Amino acid sequence: MRRLLAILAVATLFVACTDDKPSMPQQMGVTGSFTPTDSSDDDSQQEPPIWGVEIGGETLTEYTFAAGDKIRLVSERGVDVVLTAESAGSKGIRFNGDFRPVAEVDTYYAIYPATYELQSDGSFHVDNFFDVQTGDGGDAALLGAVAYNVSGDQLHLDFHPINSLLYVTVEDAPSQIDAAVITPHQSRTFINNGVYYINYNGNEGPMFYYDDEPNYVDELVIEKPSSDGFFISFPASSYIADGFTLTIRSGDMSVHKVFEEDFMFKCGYTYRTSVQWGDASLRGSVSCGARTSYDYYKDGAWEFANKMTDIAVVLGSDVTIDGVSYNTNATSTYTDIYDDEISDAGVILRKNGSGVDMKYSLPFGDGIIGKDCEFNLDFESIEWAEYLATAYVMLKDGRTLLSDARHIVVTGLPYDTQEGLYHGFYTVDEKTWGESAMDERYMKFFWYDISNGSLDLTDNTKWYGHGGVGLHAAIFRWAQILSPKFCIPQTTNVKVSWELQNSYAEVQVGMFFSTPEGDDNPEDLFAVDIKAGETLELTSPKVGMTPDYPCIQIEHRTAQILPSSVVRYMRVEYARY
Repeated sequence: MRRLLAILAVATLFVACTDDKPSMPQQMGVTGSFTPTDSSDDDSQQEPPIWGVEIGGETLTEYTFAAGDKIRLVSERGVDVVLTAESAGSKGIRFNGDFRPVAEVDTYYAIYPATYELQSDGSFHVDNFFDVQTGDGGDAALLGAVAYNVSGDQLHLDFHPINSLLYVTVEDAPSQIDAAVITPHQSRTFINNGVYYINYNGNEGPMFYYDDEPNYVDELVIEKPSSDGFFISFPASSYIADGFTLTIRSGDMSVHKVFEEDFMFKCGYTYRTSVQWGDASLRGSVSCGARTSYDYYKDGAWEFANKMTDIAVVLGSDVTIDGVSYNTNATSTYTDIYDDEISDAGVILRKNGSGVDMKYSLPFGDGIIGKDCEFNLDFESIEWAEYLATAYVMLKDGRTLLSDARHIVVTGLPYDTQEGLYHGFYTVDEKTWGESAMDERYMKFFWYDISNGSLDLTDNTKWYGHGGVGLHAAIFRWAQILSPKFCIPQTTNVKVSWELQNSYAEVQVGMFFSTPEGDDNPEDLFAVDIKAGETLELTSPKVGMTPDYPCIQIEHRTAQILPSSVVRYMRVEYARY
């Protein structure tokens, strides 16, 4: 961007003066002229540049009016008239119209083009600033002028620009350019509506205020600009943080030019850049945005992650949890592809090591895959595992574009034995289940009875599905249960909660992380002495769950005949990352 050339131009319009002071409301004429100034040194510019309606010359500083060009002139006291250029030229251009001053002294405002509804305070509203651009110089010019407290027959107007321009040339350009696109690297950068105040007085410039309810656009698109060069217009002093990307599209090819630094498009400046079409490549790229609770946890949104009890993978733009709608930031995207070129789009998941693809077709439009929809995968078809997620776009010409693979992890968290449809205290031995547990969907994530000892006592452990699990001691064996294996790729901060009830006799109950084989982590999550008839509700502090110990084990710590306890529920959730 530092190589872009800032250039300067100066233009003035005059109201014609005569020796005989006309009496109001005599119709008066308006003339215009300009004097170009050649400056290529950005730092040397002390005054804002000024230009006319046609932009030309070697340095883009020479401007001429065309016959029929229109300006609007208003005043604080009530003048509101459209004036038309009588002929083309650069000096002494006469503008015809019914201009009749309504006061001896008045403040006048003028604007080019005359299509804007200029108000008597010098303001005008701009809607869809980025939606109507053609790339032509005449359409890109936006000029304003003000004269404070002057008599109508001595009116002198200096026109100044109230926007900023980028002039783009394409070296070795194709015969037709389909589109030029400016994409800011930060979202919510381009505000498409607001109010201008023409306020040139001394060193003051035009003021632009964004609407209270701004309309953001994600990109600025010029459809079919000239291959010989074109202009892109920006509101006054547009600031683009983190830079932007300029994309030129033609047919199946595109070329990108990336500007990585913050940039301010100064009011009145014309910047220039050139793109080499010889660097163009096959058009179209796709990125994948699929997310899981683990992604939100790592991003610091651990509270939102803990709401996803039954949501394994998020692919759409929205998700509703407990009646509340959330934006997911999980949509995939495509660039340099027109919607009418696409036959299908979506996301492909492949479980690590499986070699089997799971393909999900999604709504698409405006560069978004999963646009305006809820599309979440629950645990019916998804295991707790690591996956590669790839977004795809299938084109009508037979090509399929794929994104880079995104590594995602379905950890199994948050896990809630009462709330989760696919959670609970279940075992592979369905003969031990209660009637409420006889549903196939619950058979995916098994708990295991690993009670030690020598006697096969079938009543040592009782399984109640969502209702809990009973631990009953015997003389020769104490009860132990082991959770399914959570998918923990690296140390993950969690909190564990449970409700524990006891009857008959006091017993110590422990909970700790474990290997899938039942080998204990020596550090307890809980070691609780619970008395007969007592109920405890406990939550651990933040603790790291590791890949080496990805399970949870609960046990009685004694082998006696009387102790009997029930774990009514257990919840494992993310803690602050």
